[in-house]
Amino acid sequence: MRNFLATVYTYRLDPALVTELQTVATGLYQWIQPELPEDPCLLRPDGTPLLVTIAHERDAYLIVSQQEVDSLLSTVPGLALHRRE
Repeated sequence: MRNFLATVYTYRLDPALVTELQTVATGLYQWIQPELPEDPCLLRPDGTPLLVTIAHERDAYLIVSQQEVDSLLSTVPGLALHRRE
């Protein structure tokens, strides 16, 4: 079995960072090495995942409560969410 190492970058999400991220990529699936760090994820303050991406597989998902779904849908009109069990 081979061992692989990865570098994990951690940032605090704030409006300035969101603006910066929007300047380097227009979609989640563009986050592939070597051009960009791979597979951005958003974590809650307690470390649990909110958004998980696997860019090279063109896969992303949210782990959210119904309250968070309702908030997303009211904040981002037209957002299409598909439930996957």
